[in-house]
Amino acid sequence: MATADEPAASAPAAAPIRISVTNGDFAFSGAPVVVGHFLGDSIAGAEAQLDFALGGALKQRYALGLYPGGVGSAAVIPALQGGDGLGIVVGLGDISSLTASEIRTGLLAGLLELGVSPAAARGQDEIVLVLLGSRAATVSVSETLAAMLEALTEATRRLAAQGLKPFAHARFVSVYEDDAHRIWHMLRRQLKAPHYQALFALSDQIDYGPGAQRRLMRMDDPDAWQAVQVVAADAGDGEMGFRFTAVGDRARAEGYTVGADRGFVKKFVGEVAQRQVDLAPARALYQLVWPAELKQGGQSDGNIRLILDEAAAALPFELMDDRPAEPDPDSKPPAVRRGMVRQLIQTRFARLQATPRAVQQALVIGDPRGGTPAKGFPPLPGARAEAEAVAALLEDQGFSVQRLIGEEATPDQVIEKVLQGGWTVLHISAHGVYDFAFLADREESGWDGKPGTYHGPRHTGVVLGERLTLAPSVLNAMPEPPVFAFVNCCDLGTVDADDEAGLRAAGRPEFAASFAGELIAMGTRAVIAAGWHVSDAGAMTFATSVYRELLANGSGFGEAVRIARGDVHRDQPDDATWGAYQCYGEPDWRLRADGEPLSRPRPAPVFASPAEAIAAVEGLANRAAIGGERPQARADLIARLETVAEVIRQRGWTGRDGVSEQLGRAWLALGEEARAIACFEEALSDDAAPSLGLIEALARLRLRAALRPGPEGLDEAPTAAMARVEAIREQLTLLCTVAGATAERLALIGKAADRAAQLSLGDARDTELARMRDAYRQAWKLGRARDPGEACQAGLMAVTASVLITLRAGLDAGQCREELEELAEEFAKRTTPGDYARATAEIGRRLLSALIDQGISAERANALVADFREAWHEADAPGDDEPVLEPLRLIAAVLGDSDSTRPMADWVASIESGLATR
Repeated sequence: MATADEPAASAPAAAPIRISVTNGDFAFSGAPVVVGHFLGDSIAGAEAQLDFALGGALKQRYALGLYPGGVGSAAVIPALQGGDGLGIVVGLGDISSLTASEIRTGLLAGLLELGVSPAAARGQDEIVLVLLGSRAATVSVSETLAAMLEALTEATRRLAAQGLKPFAHARFVSVYEDDAHRIWHMLRRQLKAPHYQALFALSDQIDYGPGAQRRLMRMDDPDAWQAVQVVAADAGDGEMGFRFTAVGDRARAEGYTVGADRGFVKKFVGEVAQRQVDLAPARALYQLVWPAELKQGGQSDGNIRLILDEAAAALPFELMDDRPAEPDPDSKPPAVRRGMVRQLIQTRFARLQATPRAVQQALVIGDPRGGTPAKGFPPLPGARAEAEAVAALLEDQGFSVQRLIGEEATPDQVIEKVLQGGWTVLHISAHGVYDFAFLADREESGWDGKPGTYHGPRHTGVVLGERLTLAPSVLNAMPEPPVFAFVNCCDLGTVDADDEAGLRAAGRPEFAASFAGELIAMGTRAVIAAGWHVSDAGAMTFATSVYRELLANGSGFGEAVRIARGDVHRDQPDDATWGAYQCYGEPDWRLRADGEPLSRPRPAPVFASPAEAIAAVEGLANRAAIGGERPQARADLIARLETVAEVIRQRGWTGRDGVSEQLGRAWLALGEEARAIACFEEALSDDAAPSLGLIEALARLRLRAALRPGPEGLDEAPTAAMARVEAIREQLTLLCTVAGATAERLALIGKAADRAAQLSLGDARDTELARMRDAYRQAWKLGRARDPGEACQAGLMAVTASVLITLRAGLDAGQCREELEELAEEFAKRTTPGDYARATAEIGRRLLSALIDQGISAERANALVADFREAWHEADAPGDDEPVLEPLRLIAAVLGDSDSTRPMADWVASIESGLATR
């Protein structure tokens, strides 16, 4: 132990954290990935990518109501269905108030959660980071990176203090090349600071991974929802206005309504909120309320989520119109053109959000008339019809429905069933009031009928009877809130003209907001409430459309609302019901979390040049390399590429240099070989300077098609097939003469001889096998110096041809054994264990060795199939079976025409069949 006069021995300095930047999709990384999430936001961008990589694990947790959102909240989320991926979602709070400090706090929480997770216990010391909060556009990239480095520094200190393993490598990943370069240069500048130099070590260049994309400009994410916060604020001179804060792709913008115009605002609110649409007041209200900075983007069709306080919730944003005074007859108002949902700024939050039970239950209340009907509130046949239609629709979707509709539904029954709780859906269609005095109360108080002189009781809620309402405060007594609530209060009772006008202008919005606020504070995931007048026909269309989209079509809440508004506007464009509903909730929430949304056509892209179209096509091709083998993902990519290809065709760009070639490569990446061939052939005939890679790719595809069953494959006459193979071989030979022989071109010539050998018989087959052997030997020799891993397949095919020649001639196999040993030594010396090329070549080598040894027993075949599958698994094969199946097909075809070798052909065919069922 050191004495007081001797300094204590300093602990060895920890190795600096390695910092690197990768341009690619983080799904390939194999390390935990950190993304951020804003309160109430959709799962888009990097979050959506991570959710896809984890098999839907993020959306599952989101559906359970356990998703991080508040600053300092974080969750470590493993992949579903036994996958190896791991995600860390960190809460970033309200998008409108994001700061660098909140980014630091959020990331720190996520890193510490990961540090004590099982992943850390397994020795995982690498972390993948994306820029947190970039969609808010309120914190610069430089400030974001500085905050993230501070979080890494603090997390390392805390983990080390607790004896936990810190992170050794932090990798920043961006799918776009321009962003990756920007991140690397900013990190380089920031890490020069003295206090960072001992903590971090930046890699000297950007790495490139699968899924990397280039772009000419930043494009909007179609799944993102623009956030606009609106709150009451002092507009100066004692006047009250509203402050707007738009956060996201646009820069931050703030504006106020003019205080002196509040009377006009109130007047226009009353006029806009009538059933029949009048463009003049709707347009005037838009001009009065929206600040100039936000009007510049008024014609944008991007989805929007309004974050409102109670005062702002009274404004009919859904009914405001940004179209000119004489709009195009086919134009649509903003709330129909784009998605629009609301979220309330609240000080009360549910501990856990409501989630559906295994048995889905619905309570449907429609115009309850039992007990003592309230004076001035006539029956609502439209509300009853809507309730019956909704109940029937829910039953069709497997719900257990409790109906309380019409004359038999008493106030006691309604209160009892509501307070029972546990409802998946609560649907109410009835009279509703806000701060309302029933006529019986007014008569009992001796009110003289003069406006402003009544001071008796007032009520808010769904009207159940005389002086009886289902008030928002009653909902708070529910043991469990409903998961989804739809409150459609269709009409107000009539008292007098002055009071009624005020209630119609202001009461309904506050009524809708009060119900929504109470339910959401309890944990309800989404609430729809009528804030303004609705018609019976429009209300029926809107309600049935919403439930259809949420249940039958699996749509998210925001998308369901957008489609329902569009349906009402299509049927009755002059009826303001399409904009009368206040829809509160998160845009990505789904009522049926286990359902997949139906595929809907995306809007056709608009390109400014062929170069921009090529960039879009390249992006889709790169996306196919990351998860494109999944059926749903592949179908979506194919649909998107079809849309892009059609736009290119309509613009007349298919003949422009590079366009058809890139389309062909994208189709090839998606496994659409026939479409790829068509595009390559079009490029070969139309492009002024087709690439040599195009010629090679087209030759490879034509060779594969030559022996595939179909109109141009095995079903055609052998002489025609041979003629096509010979034409391809001549083209490749000419290419080698003109441009020089390469391993790739020689391998294609060998492949052509392979196809010709399968189409030939007798001596001609032996001749083709010899051509195949010689071409592949040359390809192997050239490939070893450049890329030994890529040369594996050429070496395997060269030795395969030698073995087949030997077996067919009945010669001694000693030379073949020597070639196989040389092949094995080459693999061990020049390739990385576990890579796919080495694994597939080693599989083929084992097969050839078994053939030479005449190992044709069923046990040997089963054992070899098991070895193949194990090697596939260990090598993390990308799903392309061709390198393994190619020699199997050749062997089975060549050895099957002789009695002496037919048993071996049958044995190999059984192996191919066994592999097909893996």
